Amino acid sequence: MKTLIHKAAFVVAILMAAITALAGEPAKVLKVWPDGIAGPKPEGTVPAEEVLPPVPKGKPVLRLANVSSPELLVFPAPKDKATGTAVVILPGGGFAKLAMDLEGTEVAEHFNTLGVTAFVLKYRTLPEKQENPALGPAMDAQRSVSLVRSRAAEFGVRPDRIGMLGISAGGQSALIATSNHGRRLYEPKADADKTSCRPDFLALVYPWKIQDAKDATKLRDDIRVDATMPPVFIGHAADDPGAKVEGSVILFSQLKAAKVPCEMHIYQKGGHGFGLRPADAPCPTDWPKRFAEWLKVNGW
Repeated sequence: MKTLIHKAAFVVAILMAAITALAGEPAKVLKVWPDGIAGPKPEGTVPAEEVLPPVPKGKPVLRLANVSSPELLVFPAPKDKATGTAVVILPGGGFAKLAMDLEGTEVAEHFNTLGVTAFVLKYRTLPEKQENPALGPAMDAQRSVSLVRSRAAEFGVRPDRIGMLGISAGGQSALIATSNHGRRLYEPKADADKTSCRPDFLALVYPWKIQDAKDATKLRDDIRVDATMPPVFIGHAADDPGAKVEGSVILFSQLKAAKVPCEMHIYQKGGHGFGLRPADAPCPTDWPKRFAEWLKVNGW
């Protein structure tokens, strides 16, 4: 048993070292479910978390797989810049893995420059053992918002200025979590769940597969857009080969019809998975500026 514990501790140490090697070190790491994970659980033996090897000729991305114990990596805003606003970030990765630096820690560090405290959500993966791979991450997202809000004073943020940013597959989960804020996706099981899981704003960057699989003219059945949704920001490239921009267009139209404050930026070129890194297309450098302006306009 001691050997297994030591091996697990070693794996965790290696993972954290890999994560922090390419980005600033989080000030704190919080267990999302210290009281036991709600919702779907993998069957049988759960493989240890691992950093996947680089993709040949691909961009350098720290890809984390086999996540079964969700955590929040805390990146506090500098005290001289802190605005009291916080954001929970859901990186992408197709649910089988997480792009922890490209769409997580690098984004968190950018938010810090804006005076925003960031929480990178290392949500559960293992989609091959889940009927609906977005459900567990959406539960993790709802619990994370409640957790941060219930401990707002501890983190130096305001409980009425806690947003969520989902990128790619993380965008799908963030949207499902937010649009279902009125009916929590899991049975409340801790004091944190007594606090609202509705984010005060939602940002989606190239959200992945939010259209219905059988009818591309509508959104997924588990996305429920109504007037109770918070203000929404959307950034997407028109030539995205995987996360079709049409889904974002449908979402924007439904938000507008529901009279939910929303803003959308569609870029002619950019593809998918650009994060914040410089590229030939303007998306990576432009959407963060537009988003920062949107935050300012809305008083966050």
